[in-house]
Amino acid sequence: MNSMVKTLCCAALSLFFLASPASQAEVVPIRVGHGSSAEEPLWTMKASPAVTPGQNRDYKLEYTLFRGTDKRFQAFEAGELDVATGSAHSVMMAAAQGIKFKIVASLSR
Repeated sequence: MNSMVKTLCCAALSLFFLASPASQAEVVPIRVGHGSSAEEPLWTMKASPAVTPGQNRDYKLEYTLFRGTDKRFQAFEAGELDVATGSAHSVMMAAAQGIKFKIVASLSR
């Protein structure tokens, strides 16, 4: 009987720790700045989160619409965005102005 009580206590404690918020990984927000043009990958990720594994479980995409690329880069520089989209021309202009960022290119034909 004593071992049964110990087993039940261990099981109850295990369930408590598994269910506690501290033991679960926190969903990381990723702030995305985008324009109103047809940025298909972003639209697809927003419309169907299943195409991006882990979305809303490991990370959450938070979209912000900007009318101009210059405003996106200003928000990026201010630390309000983690990721921003831009055309090749706007990215080159921002780099020429000294903005420090990394580029992920997407080419299509």
